[in-house]
Amino acid sequence: MNNQLILLPFNTACANSMYYAFPYVADLLLPNSLAKLPVLKNLAMYNLRNPKPDANRYLQPGGYDGYELSLELHGLLDYDWQIKQSAVDKFQSFNFPIQTVHGALAHDYLKKRYLSFNLADSNQEMIIRAIENQIKVTKQLCQAQPILVFHTAYFFNPDDQTVLSAKQRTISNLMAVRELAEKYEVYLGIENVFSGLGTVNLSSDLEFLHNLMNTINSPYIKITFDWGHANCQAFTEYCQGNLTRDDLINFKYHHLFLDALQGQIIYSHVHYNDMHLCELEYGDVDFAKMNRKLIKLLKRIDQHLPLTRIDQQYQEAFEKTFQRLLYENPLEKICLEIHPRKIFKVLPYYQPSGGTADEIEQSAGLFRKMLKTI
Repeated sequence: MNNQLILLPFNTACANSMYYAFPYVADLLLPNSLAKLPVLKNLAMYNLRNPKPDANRYLQPGGYDGYELSLELHGLLDYDWQIKQSAVDKFQSFNFPIQTVHGALAHDYLKKRYLSFNLADSNQEMIIRAIENQIKVTKQLCQAQPILVFHTAYFFNPDDQTVLSAKQRTISNLMAVRELAEKYEVYLGIENVFSGLGTVNLSSDLEFLHNLMNTINSPYIKITFDWGHANCQAFTEYCQGNLTRDDLINFKYHHLFLDALQGQIIYSHVHYNDMHLCELEYGDVDFAKMNRKLIKLLKRIDQHLPLTRIDQQYQEAFEKTFQRLLYENPLEKICLEIHPRKIFKVLPYYQPSGGTADEIEQSAGLFRKMLKTI
């Protein structure tokens, strides 16, 4: 069970290059109007055309086998979802070992800065074009068994009808592109994301994901299991009274997920967070009031930490989730989706998120060692 390719996010590998640093700093410092200035756009495009991953460090024997590429920052598609073939050809010329691709996310607050994609959009013609061209780019860039990952839609404080309608549109849109995925032989991996603190993400609903798989019923539309997101959702379930403290530290929600989606998981994002310990400090937090305690909790959600941060007393329970994941599902690729702790070795990415270059490097070795023992 230790033949899986171990991948790293391409952006993480580029954390010490202008490729990643410039768009990040622009997001922090520049409003939309300034970001559209020609000189800044030209600088950003230079970085996109000339990415510089730290390949010599991460792509070593016993380390990472390749990258997962995010489509948001690379200029490979325009805002009308048309492929910019010259940009794709340029990116291909670098011969980066791209193994999987993460599709565009919903960025309503950053439209015209990043590609913004909502799988529950009511404009099905646009959705079909968006998915088809993301599939085509994935097919061009990826090596064997291309996988394209998508998030489902999220909402702030929605009513039940809004959620129900979004679920129906998501199923309808995926049904509409099923034949495209099968035609190009590109796997679409629908990723679980968490709800909580006033937000609802469709893929936090296990019953919905189970029904989605049964309804679509395609060998090329499956599930991407995100371990860290599941741990965040577990805390939400605890706050709603659905899990106990013992359930949290034994990762029961992860096992419930594996029960519901057994055999449907083709890919996994692996990163650590300590949301299973939040009950100890935040079990009485008032989610209706923005106070110091709640702000501290928000900083702990979805940290994308390296595996070096796992407390040894939870290691066995952590490994048991992967034993089931690997034996019960046809996984060939796993991405250690760890964020860089700093950009350019100076700028904080999202403290306390992510890991140092040493921790990111060591995580691959730790994960390979774990795979050999389970």
